[in-house]
Amino acid sequence: MRIAYYAPLKPPTHAVPSGDRRVARLLIDALVMTGHNVELASTLRTYEPAGDVNVQARLRDAGAQIANDLIARWSGACRDERPDFGFPYHVYPKAPARSGPALAPAPGPP
Repeated sequence: MRIAYYAPLKPPTHAVPSGDRRVARLLIDALVMTGHNVELASTLRTYEPAGDVNVQARLRDAGAQIANDLIARWSGACRDERPDFGFPYHVYPKAPARSGPALAPAPGPP
């Protein structure tokens, strides 16, 4: 199964070690060990602890652009090249998965 993976709080490729990054990496490792192909859908980090509406608007727009880019890429790909499943990890109120709502009805991962 092809899995599009996204961790909005901290991507597994982030330079600074943390428990969130470690768990994200372990989840990917577990999925790969069971035979799945895992693609990191985005590295956008949406954590915004201060409640700054301007920063949140920029993150919302960045998430929408990423969603549009993924939809265009997946729509133009053959079925075997599109994810079968979308897997966001650690959806946290201060780090929402900004691209998720736009991706849900698009061709690609459920």
